[in-house]
Formats: sequence, C-alpha cells, structure tokens
Amino acid sequence: MSLLYVSAMAIFLLLYLGIALWAGKKKVKTSVDFLIGGFRLGPVVIAGTYLATFYSGASLIGGTGLVYRLGVVANWWPLFYALATVINVFIAIRIRGKFLVTPPEFMERRYGSRLLRIIASVALVAGTLFGTLVQYKAMGIAWTLATGTSPEIGVIIAGLIMTVCIVIGGFMSVAYSDVMKALVFTIAITALGLWTISTFGVSNIINKVATINTPPEVGAPPTPKGSLVTLFGTVGISVLVFQAINWIFGIGIHPQYVQRMSAGKDMKTTLIQYIISWPILCIIYISLLITSLAARANIPTMPKGYTTDWALPYFVTTYAPPAIGALFYAGLAAAAISTVDSQLAMIAASIFNDIVEPLTGKKLTDIERLRWSRVVALVIAIIMILVALRPSPLLLMVQAYGWGLLAAVYAAPLILGLYWKRGNREGALAASIVGCFIAVVLQIMLFQGLLPTYMAPAGPAIIVSFIVYVIVSLMFPKPSEELVRDFFPKG
Repeated sequence: MSLLYVSAMAIFLLLYLGIALWAGKKKVKTSVDFLIGGFRLGPVVIAGTYLATFYSGASLIGGTGLVYRLGVVANWWPLFYALATVINVFIAIRIRGKFLVTPPEFMERRYGSRLLRIIASVALVAGTLFGTLVQYKAMGIAWTLATGTSPEIGVIIAGLIMTVCIVIGGFMSVAYSDVMKALVFTIAITALGLWTISTFGVSNIINKVATINTPPEVGAPPTPKGSLVTLFGTVGISVLVFQAINWIFGIGIHPQYVQRMSAGKDMKTTLIQYIISWPILCIIYISLLITSLAARANIPTMPKGYTTDWALPYFVTTYAPPAIGALFYAGLAAAAISTVDSQLAMIAASIFNDIVEPLTGKKLTDIERLRWSRVVALVIAIIMILVALRPSPLLLMVQAYGWGLLAAVYAAPLILGLYWKRGNREGALAASIVGCFIAVVLQIMLFQGLLPTYMAPAGPAIIVSFIVYVIVSLMFPKPSEELVRDFFPKG
C-alpha cells in the first residue's frame, strides 16, 4: 500500500463530496434544477461538465490498453470522437432552448408518440447502464493498485459517495463537481505525459515499440513486428470504417451530451463548451498515446494474471515517481467518477421523467417531482453498486457496444427529425426498431466469432436505420405543423 497514493485519492473524494453537497444544497430549488441544472449553467460549469463526462475512466483504462495492444492505430478512435463533435454542434443549434428535461422527451414532442419516448428511454438506460460497469472497474483497478486491497472495497466506497451526491443534488451536483474533476485528471495526465517524454524520449519509445513481436498479454497472439507504429496496424480499413460510424454517431447523439446542450444558459454557452474542451482533450490524448507506447516499450508483455486494461496503471506503479503516481490515481478516480455520476443522474432522470411519470399519468407538484426524482436516483445508484460488485462477463461484453446500440436507436430519429421536416412517427419507430434489431444480431455474430474482432456491429445498423427512416416516412403522411413548428424555423 502506498500512503501517498491513498492520500491523493482520499483528498479527491473529499473534495468531490464537499463540492457536490454544496451545489445540491445551494443550487437545487426545483425538480428542473435537480434533473437538468435549471437550464442555466454558465460557460465554466458547462465546459467543465462536458470535459469531465467526455473523458472517462474507461478511456483511461480501456483506451490506453487498446494503444498498448494495437499501437498507433488506436489513435483513430480519438479522431472519431472529435468528428462526433460536429454532430453535437448541429444538434445543439436546433435543440438548445427547447427546454427538454431529458433527451427522450424530444421523441414525444417531435413525433407525438409516447411509445417512441418510452422506447428511447429504455434504449438510453440499456445503452448507458452497462457502460457504467467499466467505470466501476476502473475505480476498482485504481483502488487495488493504490492500496493492495480488494477492488470491491473501492467500488463500494466510491459508489456510496456518488450515491449521496446524486441523491442530494442530481445533475446540479454532477455539473459543479465536474469542474474540479476535469481539472484534476487534466493536470494528472499532462504531468504523466511530460514525465514520460522527459524520462524515456519520444524517438526512443517509438524505436523500441517498432521492434516488439511478443504477445501483449499471456495467451494472446504475438504482435507482428512493426505493426505497433503503423497507421492501420493489424486492424483492417473496413473495420475502421464501421468503428468510425459507430463512434461518430454514438457520441454525436449520445443523450449525456444532448443533455448538456440543454443545460447551458444560452446558445453561446452551449457552443463554447466545445471550444474550451477540445484543445484540452487533444493534450490529454497525445499524452496518453505517448505514455501507453512507453508502457509497451518497457513492458512488452503484461505479467501473468494481468490484461492490457491494467497496462497504464501497472506502468505508473512500476516506473513513475511517487508524486506522479499519486496524481495519476487521483486523476483515474476523477475520470471514472465524472462519467459514472453523470450517467447515473441521467438514467434516474429519464426513468422518472420519461417512463414513471408519463405512465402513471398523475400530475405531481414540483416538490413531489423533486422528492420522487431523488427516490429513483437512490434506487438506481444502489442497484448499480450491487451489479458492479459481481458483473457477469456478458454484461461487460455488452457494455462495450452500448453506445453504438444507442446510436442505432437514436441517430436517425434525432438527426433527421431535427433537419428533415417530412420525417414522421412511423419512420422514427421503424428506424429505431430495425436499427436495434440489426445491431443485436450482428453483436451475437461477433460474439460467435463470425465477424472481425474489432468490428463495430452498430455501424451497419446505423446506416440501415437512416435508410429505413426515409423510406418509411415517405410511405406515410407528413407530420402535423403543430409537431414540427418547435424544431424548424418559420419559412
């Protein structure tokens, strides 16, 4: 156990708890404050929560593990993430100012279909809930390497702290504490990158990696010599194309980013989050590319019992000075928690706002809405801790493609619904159902080894869903003017 590592993580968790409780007590007065930040967050907070939510513990663990395993080719993924921001901007231009508490609410307001709203909410929960398990896994890894104790202890401690913060302040607590979390992991990753460059040298790292031909982990196939430093490595171009579609649309329409488009106080604030965040994200991704390659250069094959997910934490624990290691573990905890609490708050908001309240048909006072929102948040947070303690292998596989599945359901109805006035309820329902079906079938084929290893099943599903949306919409009458007027400029 490293006292310095534990102290760094403890200080971060206390700061997180303090800021989140302050925001919940001082800023949350209504149910809208709890669910979406009152539609009034300023530029610093909205940029901080976007940055903190965008860069996750899964990226810091799984993303760096992918670089360790595949090499430079893994840097295509951050490029796909950046391109997704273009879709974010186009959606924000049309959706900001419509006062949508949750993204599925758009489906009923645009298409007049409560069924589509519920389907969208179920897809949001399914596509996001499993993904939170990887964030819990990241917290468990950080805790184990920092303390030498069971990862379950770290999951329980962080999970209970998050539960308290979400129940007290909901989205408002998440957003304000995200500013601190983003600052912590940005400093940590930048410091790690600078230390790596000064210690090992970029050219020396690349030269060593180019000669590696050992398996990345025990039992894996050997790495072809030189493949770690080429643009396409061992991943085919066709696979990269479908990965691009999967991630560009998966991130471009993801509800947690759509939610932040609505939370800003005005359009300028909504758009400035991208201008502030992406230069910082570029520094983060470059730092981690170099550091992950340095890990492979110095540890050609992970020790027995360790997968490539452990590559960066293992490298830091083995080689980095104590101060850099302490910063890294605080940053890892910040990155993981910043995404988990955001997703849990969004899931709870959608379950209450898009399923429970519409189905009961009961008109609640704002105080009742706030109370029940907190109850739902508490139940969801506790369930996730219990599931995260014993995640099944199937859940861990499903979560990896959750965002793509979400895009297969959401992308066509959201994007075309905002930019094609002729799109109607029938087209949206058909696109969602067909997109989901194809994504699930291809996912099963991938599990059975019938598709390339890094194939993204949602890629073809997203393409087909757009085609189905257009064809089916043209087969049925155009939507009423009442449904489209909110989302299309007059004339």
